[in-house]
Amino acid sequence: MKRLAFLLLSGVLLPLACSNPERSRLERGMEFARLNLERAGRDPAAQMSLQSIAEMGGTLVQYLAANAAPNADLPRFAEGRPEGPWSVVLRQMGAGVVILEGYGEDLSRPVLVDTARIASFAGR
Repeated sequence: MKRLAFLLLSGVLLPLACSNPERSRLERGMEFARLNLERAGRDPAAQMSLQSIAEMGGTLVQYLAANAAPNADLPRFAEGRPEGPWSVVLRQMGAGVVILEGYGEDLSRPVLVDTARIASFAGR
């Protein structure tokens, strides 16, 4: 019985103890970006906010910053290229598609890639 309890606890606690907090933060940032960008295509209030930022010459990064909680534990967001390790890059691909790339220590290639479908955005 003790052995079974040890194996169960090892299977649950060991992965938690060995997880990379920067990677977890990056994954949260990717999910935050995808959900918020896609919400702008479904939610009229979010779409108005996105359009307002675009009309002022803003960027998708500014839209995400406007929707983040003040003390949110999120990585840096950038457009075009990473601004440093553990950051999320947004690349507009036209036709309402944004590629999300999560970079770790190696800035030459992303460790995570996802896409988000958004309403049309004509900001900077």
